[in-house]
Amino acid sequence: MTQDDHVVAEPTEPQEPVEPQEPTEPAQPQEPQEDYRGKLNATNNFLKKEGYTFDEDAKQWKKPPAASPANPPAPSEQDAKRLDRIELNSVGVKDREEQDFVLSAAKRLGVSPSEAASDEIVAARLEKMRETKRTKEATPSPNRGGASQRSSKLPDFSKMSDAEFEKWERDNR
Repeated sequence: MTQDDHVVAEPTEPQEPVEPQEPTEPAQPQEPQEDYRGKLNATNNFLKKEGYTFDEDAKQWKKPPAASPANPPAPSEQDAKRLDRIELNSVGVKDREEQDFVLSAAKRLGVSPSEAASDEIVAARLEKMRETKRTKEATPSPNRGGASQRSSKLPDFSKMSDAEFEKWERDNR
């Protein structure tokens, strides 16, 4: 017989019940009752701050329901304006002034910005704005190096000498 084999008592012998003996000294010293309560209160307060709720029936803390992806948070007003401008960019309204016009028209009409941009009246106004802008950009301003304007009053050539006439001609070409 090996050491691992258990000796089985014969059924005819009466067996005495074995009562567990209580240890006189615990193996590890127990924490005082106050420390336990303090830790428990700290844990409970932490769970409350994290949004957990205590279920009295189940006698346990319940995790708060996670935000469902089906209901994303509503975009802020600034995000909505940014999305509207991106939408207008995609339909060809790239100028900031034109975008402002289309956004105000969409608000007045009660439609989306892309629908407002495709409206024939709004589209006609956009085309007029673009034409005005093209004309303005094509017209050089005096400080942008456009052709210098000559004096409309011409000198009396009959009173000029040939040298003065040649000098005037060189300067005003």
